[in-house]
Amino acid sequence: MFLLILITLSACQPAPEPEPILQMRQFANGLLNPAGMTELPNGAILVAEEGTGKNDFSAGVSMITPDGQVGRLISGLPSGRDSGDLSGVPFVKLSPDGRTLYTAHFNLGHLYTLPVPDTLALPDEPFTADDLASQMLPLNNVQLINPFDITFDANGVPVVSDASGNGVAKETEDGTTRFFHRFSSIKVENDSIDPVPTGIERVGPEYFVTLFGGCPYPAGSGQLVAIDENRNERIVTDGLNMPIDVAQGPDGTIWLLEFAEFRPDASCFSGMGYQANSGRLSRVFSNGATELVLEGLNFPTSVLPRADGSLLISQVFEGNIIELYWGQPEAETLSSPDENTAVSTTRQEFDNLDAVLQRVIAEAGLRPYPGSDIPEDDPALVQLGQQLFFDPLLSGDQNISCATCHHPALAMGDGRA
Repeated sequence: MFLLILITLSACQPAPEPEPILQMRQFANGLLNPAGMTELPNGAILVAEEGTGKNDFSAGVSMITPDGQVGRLISGLPSGRDSGDLSGVPFVKLSPDGRTLYTAHFNLGHLYTLPVPDTLALPDEPFTADDLASQMLPLNNVQLINPFDITFDANGVPVVSDASGNGVAKETEDGTTRFFHRFSSIKVENDSIDPVPTGIERVGPEYFVTLFGGCPYPAGSGQLVAIDENRNERIVTDGLNMPIDVAQGPDGTIWLLEFAEFRPDASCFSGMGYQANSGRLSRVFSNGATELVLEGLNFPTSVLPRADGSLLISQVFEGNIIELYWGQPEAETLSSPDENTAVSTTRQEFDNLDAVLQRVIAEAGLRPYPGSDIPEDDPALVQLGQQLFFDPLLSGDQNISCATCHHPALAMGDGRA
């Protein structure tokens, strides 16, 4: 009888819950080289965008609302290249008191700020530089050159990593800039490289800073270091490949992001030597040990831990943000039409595609992506293009494609290439 009771009790026990596993899904796409991120109290995400890199004014800050809308909050900021790399808007951060947004761009010399109302929503028209205030101003020749990331001291004072200045700066009581730490060169085999500080996060009394490392980006030359305001510095972990961001989650976990590996034979100044799908995300423990969480990331630039334990990671050249979370795979719901159901489609012909497209744009209220300048048509170039594409010798069947004249690998669509 006793044995029967035990068997009965065992059979009534619920099945153990499966261990949660790492899952990944897309959070947002179509962004213009996204970089740093911050989260608002209502769950909206702000993301800095580096822009096109074409010496235009396409950089800025976009908002992703909780219901999935995406639009520009700040636009019209400069976007260019610095030694081949994008130089636009690298970060946006909400102050600890939730009242001020901070951002900047390359060679600005100070920070931009924007007051945050109780409910920050997408504006009818994006804010521009004229709407922003200036903070952390130059002190004589001491100024921010390439502000890459920002954190705050225990009193909410901005602390900024400067990738070109190879240091960490803080705002003084009179609103100017003071560098309280400069990094020494990183020793590598038979040489030394610039430290290039990128991500920064306050962890207790210290600031954790990722040292990306400079040209020629030797494998394993990156470091995560801890500094304080008394110029003390210690290595937390090293042997990294282009570490670009560090962030502390609400539960205290330290997250470390490595951007990519670099081809040894590539030029440092072309922006072309970074190897795709070689980025990594790791946990960092208090003793400096690391645990690889995810590899194969494609040029990750910023990691944002969220209150629910999930992580957002921006991938700059992909133009997207991915979400990592721990749970069970979502059940697939596949459906197909009933065999007895007739499925038909109707092809609609249009005489004037341009007119139809313009009408759809007007009816839907669509507008160009803020910050992107659309050039006017050049009638002469349009006519020349038509003559080339429909020349009776070049294209007797009026089926010419890019591959007819250009390298077939770039054709994308011509079956003859």
